[in-house]
Amino acid sequence: MELTAFFLSLLTSAAICILLIFAHSWLSSKPWNYVVYYPNRIRRGLGPPQHIINHHYLFWILESCRASENDLITMGGLDATVYIIFLRSSKRYCVVVSRIRVDYYKTMLLANH
Repeated sequence: MELTAFFLSLLTSAAICILLIFAHSWLSSKPWNYVVYYPNRIRRGLGPPQHIINHHYLFWILESCRASENDLITMGGLDATVYIIFLRSSKRYCVVVSRIRVDYYKTMLLANH
């Protein structure tokens, strides 16, 4: 019973997260929301980023993962930079841990046969 509740909670949280990502992406690409999402750029007279105008509204995810730290600090601020670096590090950690576990289980399976 507890395992079912855990997975239901996990699924609900994932669905809400995905819904919020799509809502943010869609709303930030609309011209009437530029003042809300890009106030520093508008204050400097730069306008919204060009990828918002020229690309799909989920393109910011790829661009933020590929950007350098200096670009992230310039465009998003220190908080966004720390968050993206944390996500990058978490992704690398998960890849390393999954490889270690796969190697471990391979060794265990071969030892049992």
